[in-house]
Amino acid sequence: MNIKLALAISTVLILLTAHRIALTAESAADPLAEVGKFKIIRGEKNGLNINPEDLSELTVMFSNDMIYTMKNGRTETASTYTLKPSIRIPGALELDMTSVSPQQGERGHGLVEISLQKGLARLIFTERRNPLPRRFSTQGIKATMFILEPLPK
Repeated sequence: MNIKLALAISTVLILLTAHRIALTAESAADPLAEVGKFKIIRGEKNGLNINPEDLSELTVMFSNDMIYTMKNGRTETASTYTLKPSIRIPGALELDMTSVSPQQGERGHGLVEISLQKGLARLIFTERRNPLPRRFSTQGIKATMFILEPLPK
């Protein structure tokens, strides 16, 4: 692994860890304490673009240890998550999720990548029974991908 890649991965992990540490007390009092909230600006599922109108009211929120998909301020889905550096994609993080609602116990996995230059994040995920995505595209695989834009806190 080259030095620049190691530094980039370390920086992302340090930022996420710092957010988690800073929110530990707040998260205990408020399970929806935010690490980051994002507007979904584009999406694709199983190789096809998702209609932008279907995404217009959706946001994705990361809390201390949960991912929420919200529509008009109401929680649509919630999952616990863990992150680790991706071995396959430099600068990306592998995501492991277990749903809490609406269906408890469903498992999934995917990738997250944050582009500091573009100010965007990419999130691709699939059910656990499917292979972990190897790139940020749903062409030829069963997966969902969102391009995310950060929202102000």
